[in-house]
Amino acid sequence: LKVLFANSTKSWGGVKSWTIRLIRELNAHGFSVTIVARSHQDFLDRVRKAGAVAVPYNFGWDYAPQSVIKAIILLRQEKPDLIVTNISKELRTFGVAARFLKIPVIARLGNEADLRKNFRTRFDYDKLVSGVLVPAHSVKRGLPVDLVNPNKIRVIHSGTEIPSKLPDRESKTVHIVYIGKISELKGVNVQLKAYNEILRKGYDIRVSLVGEGPLLGQLSHEYQDNKHICFHGLLTEPAHILRE
Repeated sequence: LKVLFANSTKSWGGVKSWTIRLIRELNAHGFSVTIVARSHQDFLDRVRKAGAVAVPYNFGWDYAPQSVIKAIILLRQEKPDLIVTNISKELRTFGVAARFLKIPVIARLGNEADLRKNFRTRFDYDKLVSGVLVPAHSVKRGLPVDLVNPNKIRVIHSGTEIPSKLPDRESKTVHIVYIGKISELKGVNVQLKAYNEILRKGYDIRVSLVGEGPLLGQLSHEYQDNKHICFHGLLTEPAHILRE
């Protein structure tokens, strides 16, 4: 089975990390994988290292005939059995092209808040999507039935291997690590207020925030004098912080 992932995201985030892990698992099970993504060189290099074909791609205008024709040409070259998209941008090129070529499309949604409640979303998820993949039952329950038909939704948890034995700790300090976009949507500003309150009450914690986003400059400046809270910016390999 050949799977093509269309990814129009501009910044590094959970979708890209999830995709890299999934490529390795699909390869181990004999699947052939192609990734079509914006030209984010670090991501494309890691896609190839994980064992997939990486195709740099400019998605163009939504539903535009030239964008759809370009996608049709690429799909005829790659000949995928299945297309997996992320939220909606990719649907408006590859979803339309797949409809012409009769290739099923699976849309992965990580959060019910990712979908805008408008006619365009209803059209995309009614006419262009064969199925919807979500990582939690709470996401499925949160998707409005007038936007996404519940019968199309399948819950598959994002599997993360948990070590059987935690490393020995030399310090009693509780180290909290946040990895994700530094944005209001992710609630980072609320988290930091909570951490500040915990510190004010005398608890021994250390906080590391990994990621980039619209609030990074503002929050890192606001908390620059707090020695317990550290902003690391974007790290594509944050494992060393977790090992601490």
